[in-house]
Amino acid sequence: MSQNNTSNNTSGNYKRIPKPDVSVRDKKLELLNNQLKKLNLEIDSVRGKIDKSMNSSDNTKRTELTDKLKEIIKVQSDLKQKRNGVFDSLKNLDANLKRKQAEIDSKLNGVSLNKKFQSIDDINNRLEQIEQDMSTGDLSIVEEKILVKEMASLNKLKKNFVLVQPIKVEIDQLKIEISNLKNQLNTELNSKAVSQEFEKTNNELNELRSSQSTEQNAKNLLFNKRAALYAKRDEIYSKIKTIREDFENEYASFKLKLEQEKVKRNEENKLNKLLEQKETDLSKLNEKLIHAKNPAFQQELSSIENVLLVLDPSYEKPKPKSLFPTNTTTTTTTSTTTTTNTPGKLTPIVSKKFESTIVVGGGKKGKKNKHAGASSTSSSNTAGGKFSLEPSLIGILSELDVDIPITQDQVAKTVEQLKAKHKEYEEHQDEQTEINIKAVQDKIEQVKKAYDTKEEEIKQQVASEAAAKVEAEA
Repeated sequence: MSQNNTSNNTSGNYKRIPKPDVSVRDKKLELLNNQLKKLNLEIDSVRGKIDKSMNSSDNTKRTELTDKLKEIIKVQSDLKQKRNGVFDSLKNLDANLKRKQAEIDSKLNGVSLNKKFQSIDDINNRLEQIEQDMSTGDLSIVEEKILVKEMASLNKLKKNFVLVQPIKVEIDQLKIEISNLKNQLNTELNSKAVSQEFEKTNNELNELRSSQSTEQNAKNLLFNKRAALYAKRDEIYSKIKTIREDFENEYASFKLKLEQEKVKRNEENKLNKLLEQKETDLSKLNEKLIHAKNPAFQQELSSIENVLLVLDPSYEKPKPKSLFPTNTTTTTTTSTTTTTNTPGKLTPIVSKKFESTIVVGGGKKGKKNKHAGASSTSSSNTAGGKFSLEPSLIGILSELDVDIPITQDQVAKTVEQLKAKHKEYEEHQDEQTEINIKAVQDKIEQVKKAYDTKEEEIKQQVASEAAAKVEAEA
């Protein structure tokens, strides 16, 4: 979200939500309750008339017949339940009988001669006949083979007859049970007598009802009046219920709007805090961006120039570049000030412990007295051509990876190496400056995206908390 949109949403103008008026609801309910009291008095009067008309001798007899009819219906129901149980038993026995018969058929179907023979005696008779025919010796080889094959089939069938004999016993037992259950249905569970008793009692009750038709008409009028009063009372109850439900819904809506307003304020407060933090962080990054626009390697170049002032009396320190060059292509968007270096490029190599010595020593010397100061404070020639430097200058040369001169003859080589280093830093100065600026700008974009994400998370969190609270209250 942009800064403008956030400020619009956090204007702080909250609308007042009106609370439902309880007195309005109570006045409506009071009017309906008064109507309900009058209606209940009228209903009680009609009920008394109905109760009085119900207390007569005919009503007593009618009650007795009604009770008797209910008892008969109960007996019929019990009888029906028992008959259904018997029918279920018959169904199960019949299914078991069919299953046993199918089992017999499956055992006997394996032999093709089973339909011609119904008992073991029939099979034995046929086997004896075959043996007699074969013992005569008048049969051909083909006929004997046919008879031998038939004897094998008959022997197999005989074995199967022996196996199914227990099953036949079970089948006979099942048939006996089925017969007993059918007899029970026709005797003790016969519902004909109960049905006749029901018809007789019902006819008596109908005759009594006919004789009470005039009285019943009057009762019906009372019943109808009572029903109308009930309907009117239900209508009043419905109105009372509607008024209460409408008020409850209105109050629930009021609470929901309050909660929504609270959620809105909570969200805006969190977003305001986030915006303030975002502006603070971006302000710091903008300051870092300003520093990142300074030319790179200023410290290294200054150290090299100060050392050259000491070692080379003819060296003149160049004018420093502007801290805010006008030819840069970078924008003023926000980022970090950390110097970013790419592989193969020059990096700052002068440690901070030599920084004050270099800057102070080189920065305070002018062109007129730089040779005198350099020769008197930083280096000296000793007897025998030996050459010495201050420890701080030795440390700088070491950090710059430049040869440290031990004699006066080695100074020229050191000066050339320093000038080469100086030139190399100058050649990569603009490139490294751009890298530093881009690093800060990338950090700014990263911070912006992070705050945008955080803003969306706050909205989702607030909405989720509000939904959970509404669900818990429901």
